[in-house]
Amino acid sequence: MTPKIPPSLHAERIPVEQIPIVDFAPFRTGDPDQRRQTTLELAGAFRNMGFAYLAGHGVDQALIDRAFAAAGRFFAWPAERKAEVSVERSPCDRGWFDLGMENLDPDQQEEGDLKEGYRIGNDLAPTTRWSARACPSTAPTSGRPAPPSSARPWRTTRRPCTGWRAR
Repeated sequence: MTPKIPPSLHAERIPVEQIPIVDFAPFRTGDPDQRRQTTLELAGAFRNMGFAYLAGHGVDQALIDRAFAAAGRFFAWPAERKAEVSVERSPCDRGWFDLGMENLDPDQQEEGDLKEGYRIGNDLAPTTRWSARACPSTAPTSGRPAPPSSARPWRTTRRPCTGWRAR
């Protein structure tokens, strides 16, 4: 299925050089004012451009390379194989979704988005205030399809990021 994009969402392509680069190091290591300034820069990039490059994030390049290689292997699989771990089969809103299965702007767009992806999330204990009822993406993983072995690097990529939460 190829989603139809309404004319109001058509945009000109922009050179990648115009995508803002936000240095995240002040957020990771700075004082409250530096953290606030970094947050504002990142929010501005998302609001004005929709995307940003994140520099100074502290994630090892070898880990990034392994995650991209794993993603490449996974997304090269036929749809039937990826469907074994479909988000539609997950009680926790995790897993693979195909082209058109997700629509991030239903008010402006009748058809689904022109992307496929794999939803991941933090696994929280059922006793936390973010229960499965309040926030399904944080529900414990029991009962959902196990991610393919190629997804393992995606999980380890999350670990260096857990210290980024607001203090």
